[in-house]
Amino acid sequence: MLTDAGRLPRLRVINPEATTLVEVVSASPREGEWLFWWSWATPIVEVAYPDRAAERVGRVLAVAAPHTA
Repeated sequence: MLTDAGRLPRLRVINPEATTLVEVVSASPREGEWLFWWSWATPIVEVAYPDRAAERVGRVLAVAAPHTA
């Protein structure tokens, strides 16, 4: 977890199979509802659904299967 003075806590997620695949996920409110957010300021899902957030982050950080001809 990342914490800095004056900022909301963030979580740095790393794919251990490909450590260059990294994302920082935060949680903050929008219009009275708390959401998980991508580092590029796009909402992931409401914080009430952490399993959905984990699945979506996992998809983004997944290593693609090798292409076979």
